Amino acid sequence: MGGIFFYPACPCRLRENAVLRSVTAAVLIGVLPGFWFALVNGSIELFQNYVEGVWRYQVEIRSFAAPVIGAVIGALVGTNISLALARKRVDAFVRGALVGCAVGALLAAGQAVLVVRAALLQVYDVEYGFLLIRFVGILTAAALIGAAVGLLEVVRLLGRPVVIGAVIGALTSIAFVLPVALGVGLAIPVASLGALAMGAFVITTFVLTNHLPVLLAGIVGGAIVGAAHNRNAASHANEARAFVGIVLAAVIAVTASSLSFHFVILGLEPPDFSFSLPILAILVFRTLVGLLCGCAIGLVIIFTGRRDASTRRPDTDMISSE
Repeated sequence: MGGIFFYPACPCRLRENAVLRSVTAAVLIGVLPGFWFALVNGSIELFQNYVEGVWRYQVEIRSFAAPVIGAVIGALVGTNISLALARKRVDAFVRGALVGCAVGALLAAGQAVLVVRAALLQVYDVEYGFLLIRFVGILTAAALIGAAVGLLEVVRLLGRPVVIGAVIGALTSIAFVLPVALGVGLAIPVASLGALAMGAFVITTFVLTNHLPVLLAGIVGGAIVGAAHNRNAASHANEARAFVGIVLAAVIAVTASSLSFHFVILGLEPPDFSFSLPILAILVFRTLVGLLCGCAIGLVIIFTGRRDASTRRPDTDMISSE
């Protein structure tokens, strides 16, 4: 008597894999903030130096302590998460970190394309040290937010696609804006409560005059694509495709409403710290451009999935009837 026997995986081995994935994700999340902090305080610096008659970029590492400390803290946190929580929560934490890194990479890539175009057109002199801090900050914020969302199972608890889309858009926008706000905040010296209040006012004004369209376009764009998926749900729409559509819509909306996009592509000058009618018109225009671009991409993905589902459904019905 023969046959093929399938032995279940050892629970210990499954637990070890969960621990390894959790620790790896947490170490990555710990290294990114440490690397960003080292760039901000000058422990790691990318600068131009005049070498043999040519300006060249060089890297100087004064201290690598911050990334190492971040990695150690991440390893401890990842071990505690994997041992203290259920495997489903651990997997959600790892998936959230991966999605956050992907979103951060897409946001940074979109800005990198604009930088390359600006450099080719000689719109402005590219400062690669500042851009490295900016891109690492976006990746760090997106990874942290994604890991926290996965760990807390925020998306699963929200339920309605419209709310999920709005939250994903808001988190994507925050990941894009947060490093800028933190950079401005760290540059403001705080010596008293008055200075702290003034610094908070400056940061708030800076975010509202420069990045309010990013926040609005991300939130509204995600909500619109989520609503489209909600109407499409009756036709057996693919949930994974809908999630990808919402995320890409938010990323495109944030990129198309960013100040760098409109400065490089359309030549709009950055506004000053004041609210006036021309400034408000520019903010509305940036928001609308981001919404149109983001919703167009998201809706194409959603309704492409609907068309694929409708073409496959007759085949599945025929197979089931047989």
